Amino acid sequence: MIRNAIIGLFVTLVCLNLYFRFKLMPLFKVLHQNKVPVNATYIFNTDRMERELIPHFPAYEAQIRLLTSRIRRSIFLAFGIVLTITALGIMLYFNA
Repeated sequence: MIRNAIIGLFVTLVCLNLYFRFKLMPLFKVLHQNKVPVNATYIFNTDRMERELIPHFPAYEAQIRLLTSRIRRSIFLAFGIVLTITALGIMLYFNA
């Protein structure tokens, strides 16, 4: 039962990776081609992004906001899935 859940969660991680590739990479490509510097600082600190990045690139405001929100969501989901896999692995170890 627990092994099946772990396998299912690994499949979910693969699907999350596919989501990352098909939804985020085209946005990132547009921003990269137009030399918009989106880095981890702006992804995790929205106040700094609002102060420093968006005023310099107002034409790409929608793409910047969409990219950062999708990256934050995918990181949050991946972190939750990895924690769940770890917890199930620990339960499997102690139940065996």
